[in-house]
Amino acid sequence: MLTPATIRIQSIEDASLKKQDVQWWIARLDEVHPIVSGNKYFKLQGFIEAFQQRSGSCLVTAGGAFSNHLAATAWYAHQLQIPCYGIIRGDYPKTGSHTLDQCKAWNMQLLHVSAQTYRDLNEHSIRSMLPELSDFFFIPSGGFDPLGTIGIASLWPYFLSVNPTHLTCSIGTGTTFAGLFNGCPIGTELIGIPALKGLTDFDERWTALDVTIPHRTPTIWNDAHWGGYAKKDKNLIDFMNQFFQNHGVPTDFVYTAKHFHTVLQKIQSGYFSPGSRILSLHTGGLQGNASLPANTLCFD
Repeated sequence: MLTPATIRIQSIEDASLKKQDVQWWIARLDEVHPIVSGNKYFKLQGFIEAFQQRSGSCLVTAGGAFSNHLAATAWYAHQLQIPCYGIIRGDYPKTGSHTLDQCKAWNMQLLHVSAQTYRDLNEHSIRSMLPELSDFFFIPSGGFDPLGTIGIASLWPYFLSVNPTHLTCSIGTGTTFAGLFNGCPIGTELIGIPALKGLTDFDERWTALDVTIPHRTPTIWNDAHWGGYAKKDKNLIDFMNQFFQNHGVPTDFVYTAKHFHTVLQKIQSGYFSPGSRILSLHTGGLQGNASLPANTLCFD
């Protein structure tokens, strides 16, 4: 398993933190690798190890036109010289996307399917779509599988220096958040921030991911999606630029900007008790910012 020597834990300095007597750090997973950004670096490790043990002929995965998971898988497969196929939800955008262009540059073969076909995707339907693939290894969209939680659980030793009372994490499929259940210290409360509107089937997700709920039921903040998945407005873009100018932390508009904005709001509102030590995971995903118009972000 690829294991970085360190993960930078960056302290956030802000007047509101001093006023509320809390400390806030960001675990800079976005700095661990320039391409396989953030949580993807860890989430893919269990899949790659399982593939290598099985000696399959190729990888098949799935995602949308702007999927961080697709880009990370394509790069990983290219580096390891593993043939790789990506099943893309719908034909949008018809002109392509920065993400899909990257995937093609790393030799991922792309197959666009309808939204309905994508929803029903499984190994059997993939064999029908790609009959030439005799022995493939399937990585579900977003890495949503027990294998996706293995590398995430290995993160806890990097956080010991902070000893957080609260750990906050964005939620897409829930795989990264669920991976944190294993090894969660007794004194740490886990807080998840979904990027999707109306995401409520958490018990089913934890069961599918074969994880055990930690000592304390995780807290879910379900009102930080900014209107829905990948929704944004001028206020969010302004926050992204201001947060970078104040703290030198780049964010993406799908996950981390909404995540950090919500944590800061909660701190300022007095949600966290005095003496709290908050650690937030920077889950990467910065490649998605390339879909924004030029000069939208001061750190692009």
